[in-house]
Amino acid sequence: MVAAALAALFASAAGTVSCTTTLPGPPICSERRPCEGPRQCVLGRCREPKTMPVSTDATRLELEPEDFAMVGAEGLATADTIGESIVFGRAGETRELWLRFALDLPDGARVQRALLVLDALPECRRRPGLVSFEVAQILERWSSASATPARRPRTSLPMRAGELSVTPPQPLRLDVTELVRAWRAPHAESFGLALRAEGSSESGACFSSGLSWGKGPRLVVFLWPEEDGAGGGGGAGGGEDGEGGAGGSGGASGDGGARGRRRGDSAPARGRGSLGELRHRGRPAACPRRRELHDPRPTDGGGGRRVGVG
Repeated sequence: MVAAALAALFASAAGTVSCTTTLPGPPICSERRPCEGPRQCVLGRCREPKTMPVSTDATRLELEPEDFAMVGAEGLATADTIGESIVFGRAGETRELWLRFALDLPDGARVQRALLVLDALPECRRRPGLVSFEVAQILERWSSASATPARRPRTSLPMRAGELSVTPPQPLRLDVTELVRAWRAPHAESFGLALRAEGSSESGACFSSGLSWGKGPRLVVFLWPEEDGAGGGGGAGGGEDGEGGAGGSGGASGDGGARGRRRGDSAPARGRGSLGELRHRGRPAACPRRRELHDPRPTDGGGGRRVGVG
C-alpha cells in the first residue's frame, strides 16, 4: 500500500515536470534533454527504471505555510484577495510566490527528499503553453503583515526547478531537497522558499490556494527511517542527481543506499521515538512586490527562527 501511494505521488511528475539549468544544483533532466538509456525522468532527475526517489519506509511530513505572499501583474495579493486559484505562466507575466514553513524536526531527523507541491484546479480555463519554474531560498526575515510593494526579502541564487504543460490539468511537484537540507546546516535559519514562474500560455496554469477546493501550497518532507538509516532496502533508487539511492537498488551515479548515506546527512537518525506522519497547519497572508530572484548579496543572518534539528 505504501509503495502504491508513493508511485501515485511521483508518477504524474515523470513526463511533465522537467527542467534544464546551469545554475547551482544537481543535474536535471527534461523532455528536451531526456535521460540516457533506460533511465526515466522523475521529478526532473534521471532515475533507474522501477525505482523511486523515496524509500517505502520513509516518514512523511506535510506542512502548510504559516505565511505566504504572491505578486504578479495585478499587484499584491492578500489572504482576503487571492481567491481560490493561484495562476502561473501567463504569457509576458512573471509571478512569485513566497512561502514560509514552520519546519521543526526532531533532533537527529534526516531529510531524504523534500517536495514543493501545488494541486491543479480541475475547473479552470486553460490554453496550451508551458510554465517554467525557479526556486530560491529566502535569506532574511519577512512577514506579509509588513510587506509593501517596495519592501521585499532577499533571496539566494535560484535553481531552475521545473517546466509544466498547462494542458491537461496536473499537479506541480518540484524537488527542493537541496534547499530544505541547507536549513539543517549549523547556524542556518529557515526563512522560506521563493517560487518564481513565467510562461507562454494565454490563460496560465491554475492551482488551488486551498480556499474552496482541495489543499493549498505545501511542503512534503520525507525522512530517513530512524534505525536503518540511508542504506538497506526500501525500494528507492539513485539517479544522476548525485544523491544516490534512498535505500534499495543503486542508480546511475552510485551504489544505492551507501551512496545516499555518504552524500546525505552524516549519521543515522536518533529521534525522539516514532515520528509518525505529521501535518502542520498555518495561515495564508499578504505578499510583496515582484523582483528578480538573482541576488548575489549574502544574508546578514539577522532574525528568524532556527530550525529545531541537530
